[in-house]
Amino acid sequence: MCSKCKEHCNGVTDWLEAIADERERQIKKGWTPDHDDKVNKDGYLTEMACYFVETPEENTKHLVKAAAVIVAELERRERAENGNS
Repeated sequence: MCSKCKEHCNGVTDWLEAIADERERQIKKGWTPDHDDKVNKDGYLTEMACYFVETPEENTKHLVKAAAVIVAELERRERAENGNS
């Protein structure tokens, strides 16, 4: 891997780690996969992610929160497709 690619991947890894940390924080606050499965029959998590992206005070913290919510929605859909929700 070239040094430029390695540098880019390190930056991506930092963001993925921040998103994973945010998702862990959300789970500790009660937004567990089980909770997500129960409340998200109408796309609630998708709407919430849009809120974070569209807020007037848009900043990095909001984008990381939105990404974590999007990860939760992707995981919920995967569980639903596999019959696990």
